[in-house]
Amino acid sequence: MAKIFCDNCGDAVDGLEFCTNCGDKVLVASPEAVAAVLAEKSRWQIIKDAIKSFFKNYSVFEGRSTRDEFGYPWLMMILINRLTSVGSSSGDEITTGDLIVLAIQFAIWAAVLVPTLAVMARRLHDTGRSAKNLWFFALPIVGWIMLLVWCLGKSEPRNNKYGPYTA
Repeated sequence: MAKIFCDNCGDAVDGLEFCTNCGDKVLVASPEAVAAVLAEKSRWQIIKDAIKSFFKNYSVFEGRSTRDEFGYPWLMMILINRLTSVGSSSGDEITTGDLIVLAIQFAIWAAVLVPTLAVMARRLHDTGRSAKNLWFFALPIVGWIMLLVWCLGKSEPRNNKYGPYTA
């Protein structure tokens, strides 16, 4: 069971409305309450909510996001990329069909670039890291793997300077 900590002083505040050390109001529900809400949602509802949140928070680089908000939109983008690349030819010549597929892929890439960076920044915040770590994108392969590992890592199980813990 994850402990909940005061975001002001760091003291344990499990199940309390106010911190006993500094008196600051606790901004997060207990893990049991969060787990009960999540248990009521079906997996498809969670996927739908994650993708909706991805586009709703198009340019929000502050706060925190869950692994679902990061992972499911990525899976959706990979699936769309695979579906749009099926029609390309394997010959040496570039056909009109290839150009149309490339245009569709570029439009999709352009449409999701900003929300992808935003959700990665929020995901880094959720793991306790600064969004400045997005500069690791400049390091091909090694930097990308580092960012992926960090973004898929566990959330920091307490309130941090980027926002309250939400499970």
